[in-house]
Amino acid sequence: GDNSKLVMWLDDIFGATKAQTRRIFPKVTCNRQKYEKKGESVIELEEFSNVFITSNQDGGCALHIKPGDRRQLILEASAKRLQDREFFAKVAADIEDLNVAHAWFKFLQERDIGKFHPTQDPPTNAKSKSISSCMVKSHSFFNMFFQDSDWITNYRSPIESLVDWVRNYDVRM
Repeated sequence: GDNSKLVMWLDDIFGATKAQTRRIFPKVTCNRQKYEKKGESVIELEEFSNVFITSNQDGGCALHIKPGDRRQLILEASAKRLQDREFFAKVAADIEDLNVAHAWFKFLQERDIGKFHPTQDPPTNAKSKSISSCMVKSHSFFNMFFQDSDWITNYRSPIESLVDWVRNYDVRM
């Protein structure tokens, strides 16, 4: 039932493990997918799914992505409608309305995407924040500590000479 859905919506994956979220990735990266109903033959079909995932985790690591992962588009939603149950009841009703679904289908079918390329992320640092929050702690520390070009002197006491301060660093491979 989930073959080639225009939109598969996974709501609020906060708390999912890295292994659980990584199981989603093949659904959007494969060209063909195998399906098997219990006790029946395996069939292989072309795959065109788009997976939309929501999470309430602020700047967190709900999806567990790595710097090399390139097929995720992460957007931050406005908090303007937070807890607006009346608004989201209308959204839910619209999602169930086949006329609205058809209108969306026609809109997306006519949409000119000739100049679009998947590497064009929107002007936001949401993906970078997510990647950073998924790093192991030591990498996260280095990422934060070395982000400024003046990291060598950031924590130096005003009375300590630069030469003495630099001698305190010990770099090993």
